[in-house]
Amino acid sequence: MPTEEVNKANFKRYLEEAWNQSNLEVVDEIFDRYVSHQPDGSVLERGPEDVKRFVGEFRTAFPDLRLIIEEQIAEGDKVVSRGTIRGTHQGEFRGMAPTGEEMEIKGMAIFRFSSEGKVVESWDSYDQLSLMRHDARGEMFGFPRLWSLVAERGKERSLGNVLMEELYSFVGEGWEQEDDITLLSLRRSPTGS
Repeated sequence: MPTEEVNKANFKRYLEEAWNQSNLEVVDEIFDRYVSHQPDGSVLERGPEDVKRFVGEFRTAFPDLRLIIEEQIAEGDKVVSRGTIRGTHQGEFRGMAPTGEEMEIKGMAIFRFSSEGKVVESWDSYDQLSLMRHDARGEMFGFPRLWSLVAERGKERSLGNVLMEELYSFVGEGWEQEDDITLLSLRRSPTGS
């Protein structure tokens, strides 16, 4: 059974080799099928190919990306890492045009390792609001955009369809909940309320 120090070393290796050196082969060595806990409380089943896609999206948009581990703690079969991602936004990222600006994102991740030393469960969170502030248009899919859509198109057809189409055009193909885009549920009040 791997020790806490071995699990910490594997986590560091993943961050250094996959994120900082673009060596995605290491992902197959460290990840198995795993459960990914999302910030909204939902749970997704993931695998090495999903990890490679996620890292690849960042590396394509921020080719000079560097992930710096600021703190790492291990207890039992879990390892927590807190760090900072820095890079220059040189390629499209989830519908955001490149800005040429350097960005900095704070984040943290928790990995639970199996007795074979592979990641079987994860929790992570990073500052996506700061990332979105780097959008060249300064856009986010937030309330100002929502109000504008409702005013412009709310009477044309189903508001739900309009919002889903706009959200899809904003986040792009391959959008998933892990992208931390939160959908709003709207309920019309009865007349006179």
